[in-house]
Amino acid sequence: MLLNQLVEINEKGSIASSVNFGMLDDLEKNLPLCESFIFNYDSTKPELSTVGILDAVRRSYHSPNQPNIHLMIQQYGKGKSHFAIAVANFFKKPFHSQEVQGILSQVEKATSAKNQAISEGLKLFKQNQRHQHLVICLSGDIGGDIRKQFLQQLVKSLEAAGIQDSLAHHICSEPLRYLETLNPENRAKAEKYLQSNGNPDGDLNSLIRLLRENNSGVISTVKKIAFQITGFTPDFTADINIQAILEDLIKNHCIGENAHFQGILILFDELNQYLKAWAADDIGAGGAALQNITNICENYKGKIALLSFTQIHPAQGVGISANVIPEYQKIATRLAPKDGTTYNPASSLELVIENLLLVKNASTWQTFRSQWHNTLRREAETAFERRIKIYKNKGWSFEEFYTHLSEGCFPLHPLTAYLLCNLDFTQDRTAIQFIKGDVKRFIATQPVENAGKVNYIYPIALVDTFLENFSNYPVYNHYKKAVDLVAGAETDDELVVLKALFLYEASGENLTKPDREEHQDILVSLTGLSKSRLQAGLDKLEKERDLIYHRPEIKLYRFWEGINPKSIQQEIEEKIKLKPTSINEVVAYCGEKNILKKYPYNTTVIATRFVKDNKLVSEDWQFERKIYSIDKFLKALENNRTLNDTKEKGIFAYVIAETQEELQELRNNIANYLSESLINNRIAVAIPTEETGNLSRVILKIKALEETNPTSQKLLGKAYQEQLQRWQEEASTRLTRLLNNCTYYCVGIEKIPPTEQHKTERVISVLLQNLYPFVPPVDEIDKMRSDHQTGKKIVGWTAKQIFIEDNITQQTLQDQSYRTVLDQIFVKLWGLFKKTSDKYIVQEPTHEKIRAAWHKISEITDLEGLPQKIFGLETIWQVLSAPPFGYSEYNFTMLLAGWLAIHRKEVCLRGRVKLTTKKGEFVPSQDKSVQDWGNY
Repeated sequence: MLLNQLVEINEKGSIASSVNFGMLDDLEKNLPLCESFIFNYDSTKPELSTVGILDAVRRSYHSPNQPNIHLMIQQYGKGKSHFAIAVANFFKKPFHSQEVQGILSQVEKATSAKNQAISEGLKLFKQNQRHQHLVICLSGDIGGDIRKQFLQQLVKSLEAAGIQDSLAHHICSEPLRYLETLNPENRAKAEKYLQSNGNPDGDLNSLIRLLRENNSGVISTVKKIAFQITGFTPDFTADINIQAILEDLIKNHCIGENAHFQGILILFDELNQYLKAWAADDIGAGGAALQNITNICENYKGKIALLSFTQIHPAQGVGISANVIPEYQKIATRLAPKDGTTYNPASSLELVIENLLLVKNASTWQTFRSQWHNTLRREAETAFERRIKIYKNKGWSFEEFYTHLSEGCFPLHPLTAYLLCNLDFTQDRTAIQFIKGDVKRFIATQPVENAGKVNYIYPIALVDTFLENFSNYPVYNHYKKAVDLVAGAETDDELVVLKALFLYEASGENLTKPDREEHQDILVSLTGLSKSRLQAGLDKLEKERDLIYHRPEIKLYRFWEGINPKSIQQEIEEKIKLKPTSINEVVAYCGEKNILKKYPYNTTVIATRFVKDNKLVSEDWQFERKIYSIDKFLKALENNRTLNDTKEKGIFAYVIAETQEELQELRNNIANYLSESLINNRIAVAIPTEETGNLSRVILKIKALEETNPTSQKLLGKAYQEQLQRWQEEASTRLTRLLNNCTYYCVGIEKIPPTEQHKTERVISVLLQNLYPFVPPVDEIDKMRSDHQTGKKIVGWTAKQIFIEDNITQQTLQDQSYRTVLDQIFVKLWGLFKKTSDKYIVQEPTHEKIRAAWHKISEITDLEGLPQKIFGLETIWQVLSAPPFGYSEYNFTMLLAGWLAIHRKEVCLRGRVKLTTKKGEFVPSQDKSVQDWGNY
């Protein structure tokens, strides 16, 4: 069975460009526009489809309870004006007209197999109409007073309906008022002018009488009189009352037995341009004209409707001066009221294509669908889940994707339909040309099945059709050169593979490939080739023709750019083939290139949870990242000196191995290794998902190439740099990916919820919480981190003050930073000071954790019944800086100073009064009171 027995092209369907309301009067253009507009429809979200909007406008006349002010928002060039033409014809033309029949035909195509009820409803609406609608079409891009345009369009529409002088009393009132208010001098001038022209309409009183009788034919004479008197021609339509005109039309022509119209429809295209003009000059743009229209819509629901078209929502006020925003917002809310309806119809090219490719025979389609449903769904699932991002971001479900881009666009492969709609250069018209050209020919000549598979149009078909458009892409020249070199090949497979590689690279971010997925998988979807044929083509292009190369670290094939450095590869491979490799070379390379700096989290890990929970400063609570081989790591676990090599609180060890077997053995035994280590409470372990594999050999090749002497490097030219860069990028990419995909282990990891065990900061936070349950909080004030110079001054000054006296006068504080530290940490948190109206008084701390350290000092300094005892401050520091306390120099200084101040009567301090001495100078130690030391 041929494809043309299953599907067909919507031959008349198109999206026309440069459409305007003037085409309604051009018979040669109007009918094709009606017959060609491609409607779309979504039964679950009708407001996002053009069929749904057309039906919503229809319902405006069904009941006074239905909204009758409608706003359609859609980007430029997506067919709004074309749709407006279709809407105008649908309401103003009779059911049997070619225009309405063409519109209904396209509506039926859009709703086929989705919701026939809405199509039938629109059809019955037209069939049962006693009268057509009076349609008034306004365009915001024409400029000038919208009232004048409204009057012109209204007169034209009424004349087309055979209605004369229904507006006469509205348009005659201003000329009549003008003549009636002429002063004697100007009346004389008017009479003289009329006499000079033979009084064709009579004298001035005759003109006044005719205007009172609503004879609009004499208005031109009144304008000529005015010109003779004033020198300019007045615009008598400037103050026309649109609201009164519309009210008269509804009462006299849309209601009752003698009604001429079913109702009135006002279509307002390019609304945003008009609103900008109105904001700049509201009087010149027509004053309250839009308010008049919306007032009538509100007062006569069921008889009149307004449908406006714009690129952006009026409420956004883009391009509107801030001075007029309040008044502008009033009119904007009238055009999109809460009880009205605002539409953002899907302007996607996907829905256009879906309605260009139609099921020809429902029965034949069902037979095909039952046979190939699993294949169609599988291809769509792969595309939706693994290849394409944008539809999920738009909120599409898989079922929507399957409906629109799989079954809806058959025989296009889902990826073909997607790329046709989303490549940079494709627009509605170019996509339609592809469907009506290439796809039509394919359908006419190709069978439904080919070699036992569904006969898709695969994405590479886009390369030939849009080759000229692709010529601006950077990879194009490399592709073209490769194509020329495979000309005359025994089969087309190499050319097909080249097209797929080119399309993949040119598509950029439009196509996604998981890092661990082989490039071949997506190339199969782009070509339709079997995996074996595809691989054969890739091998020939890479190994025989040297046109492409493989980057194993990112699992991609690429075109050679510039000189092919294959000879360099062969030379280096030969040079190192007998040299042994080791995992330790990979570890050393990581250190040489500082690979952890390229890693997303830098060379340290901050214990964020621990810091937040205990109100600490993050810089003081970090683990250092280090990379080990398994052997070196196990030795580090057994060595108590390992932690001496880091300035941080612990080590986050990344343990790498060449094989999965080694990694798996480490995973199986890591818990035992940690449990037996004496430093396990300060070690966290990261075991990568991937092995290093041949990475040590890649590093060996890099070093061998770097050792090439300068003369040889110069002879090799650009090829040397390109090859070196490729190998360096391969090593860097593989290492970064390896370090970024790890499983973490530590003592007590079971305390972390499984969903958070992949977070490095949570791992070290649980270790630190176990180590330092009595860590002193500092309210996350940065000045209290180690080596902070301001913090050093504050702590030193404060300690000295409380040595002298057990309180500090607030007036003596150096600046606000001193007050902040004292108030937030040592008063509110620690309770080390009691704050009065003018002083800070030292007291025994109230915070539980601080009290524990305070009592530890008392415990260390206990006299144990002796009259006197000497204690080294270093001993106290070693205890409080270690677990379970973890005091920094600054915290320790403040706590100890407070303790000494409270116990000043029981304590004296021994030390040298001069710390810096001259060469050979001897300064003896002295015993002094706490107060005396404070005065030094």
